[in-house]
Amino acid sequence: MKKILVFFMMFFVIFTVFAQENTQKNNQDVDIDTSQIIIPIKIGFDEVTAIADTSSTLVIAEDQKAGVAYNDGVTFFKQSQYDAAIISFSRSIEENPEFFKSYYGRGTAYIKNNDYKNAIDDINKYLTYRPTDGAAYYLKGYAEFYSHDHESAVKSFIQAIEKNYINDANLFYFYGVIEFNKAEYQNAIDKFKEAVKVDPKHAFAYNDMASSYRMLGKYPESIANYQKAIEIDPARAFFYNNLGSAYRLNKEYDLAIQQYEKAVKMDPNYFQAINNIGVTLFEQGKYNEALEAFNEVLSVKSDYAYSFNNIGLCYYVLKDYKSAIDAYNRAIVLNSFYAYAYMHRANAKEMLNDMTGACEDWEKARDLGLEIAEEYLSVCFEFKN
Repeated sequence: MKKILVFFMMFFVIFTVFAQENTQKNNQDVDIDTSQIIIPIKIGFDEVTAIADTSSTLVIAEDQKAGVAYNDGVTFFKQSQYDAAIISFSRSIEENPEFFKSYYGRGTAYIKNNDYKNAIDDINKYLTYRPTDGAAYYLKGYAEFYSHDHESAVKSFIQAIEKNYINDANLFYFYGVIEFNKAEYQNAIDKFKEAVKVDPKHAFAYNDMASSYRMLGKYPESIANYQKAIEIDPARAFFYNNLGSAYRLNKEYDLAIQQYEKAVKMDPNYFQAINNIGVTLFEQGKYNEALEAFNEVLSVKSDYAYSFNNIGLCYYVLKDYKSAIDAYNRAIVLNSFYAYAYMHRANAKEMLNDMTGACEDWEKARDLGLEIAEEYLSVCFEFKN
């Protein structure tokens, strides 16, 4: 029994503290499945800085019609009329396919429309005319980053750096995010440091540097960098949530809850932060208070499977195994691939001497990829024999 409870506590912390909605790709989230990482890394930059540098000057080409169409495209771009800009840049290219600036202009407009494939194609065409343009390689890497082709993005970022395009903090920031996703946390830290060296006010680089330190177990460094991110940009609720989680891992529970509460005050619907309050209380052995927090999560997000799982864990340690099973059932209805919910339900069933049900759930958890469930199936072998 003790062994099972220790197992619950360990995996509860890992798989519920920072469980996030599976917000996939783009928007404010980096190209990662945020349910699989400790901290949701978010991008606060909508602008592609290279655009203004290249597209700001109106030109008249030798081919007058191509130049006029290009100028129209620049004007539309500045007015945020990206569809119209694409049409004008396309008309310029039709008039003169050698007018390479229009490939760049159209590529940037495609990026603003989140059409990364066409953006990459156009920037590649531009680079055949201007192969030493580091800004274009950065822009290409930016589009590849959001196309989820991180390997190509790294190559483009390296090309940009080699061509001395080193004064854009976002280049190093995106490079750092890719390294984070590869679990190369020290490399990520190095890139984020480059980002803040270029732009000391890059709050997201500090936030993500803090996340990298957290993954390395360097909690004081993590806390310091989250605090720096908040100092620069105090209006981001998730920065406070992240700082709270660093405090929690550093066993500074009161400070952790203070930061989570700040996050919830800023965003009352921030169910992940409410969930994290519950986890912090659970770790302190305050199971009834944790139970209240997890139920509060459901008042904000009624289909949050992780909270039903957490509620089950609270009931389990309170020895209310029937209520625990009911909660795990709800979690599994919401997510039939939730291996840990099957694992936990099996343990609760075992406590009620339902070994047939327990063995079925352990087997299901194992089949869903939870290898440790195999260890518990040995009990089933003894039971059946």
